[in-house]
Amino acid sequence: MNESNRVSRASRPIARIRITATRAKEPVEEFQGYRYHSRDIPISAIRRYARQIAEGFQPDKIILFGSDAYGRPHEWGDVDPLVVMPAYDEINQSIRIMETLDAPFPRDLIVRTPKRLQRDRDDGDWFLHEVSAKGMVLYEKADGVVGAEDRGRPEGGQKTRGRQPPTP
Repeated sequence: MNESNRVSRASRPIARIRITATRAKEPVEEFQGYRYHSRDIPISAIRRYARQIAEGFQPDKIILFGSDAYGRPHEWGDVDPLVVMPAYDEINQSIRIMETLDAPFPRDLIVRTPKRLQRDRDDGDWFLHEVSAKGMVLYEKADGVVGAEDRGRPEGGQKTRGRQPPTP
């Protein structure tokens, strides 16, 4: 009788271990972050993405154009950043940025070198004229701050602490 108790007790934990083992083999879903639908993309998420580009690739300028920049996002739209930076191959640089940095929204990222941007604008490229006229500058290397104007900072992105200095 003592042996039968051992066998029955021994079989119970084994059954529990098997159940636990099969449960442990199931894939665990990882948190992938937020994914926004085209109409619901907050400007803060777009600025965060621009900040990641600025920190990782040091571009001269990032300009948001398209429906999100003009305040009329639609359900089939995507985020359209124009990244101005030196690059040997603009298309490969665009692909490199998009593969390196995952965005929580659909995007169509374009890279242009400063020389090509200026040359195409001078040649009358209507697309670049519209981007320059209507686009929203998210980052510019001169100030080094992404979206400083929305945080209540003065021009140039400089933080002010305490009292304001007296004006002469």
